[in-house]
Amino acid sequence: MGLHHVMLKVKDWSRAKQYYTSALKPLGYELIADWGNGGGFGVSAEKIGRIYVKQGVNGARRLPRSS
Repeated sequence: MGLHHVMLKVKDWSRAKQYYTSALKPLGYELIADWGNGGGFGVSAEKIGRIYVKQGVNGARRLPRSS
């Protein structure tokens, strides 16, 4: 079973865009949408496995630690 999509929140979209564009390129991912404060990365022919990155940390939740 694979992932449908992942949403990441970042403080600075312009820096994150540069980082993720470079980091995901070897996996075949490219920037497929840019909304100004975030964007989406994916393999253009695929509708699943998308990675969305959005500026803003409001509403971010920390997962509880497992023991």
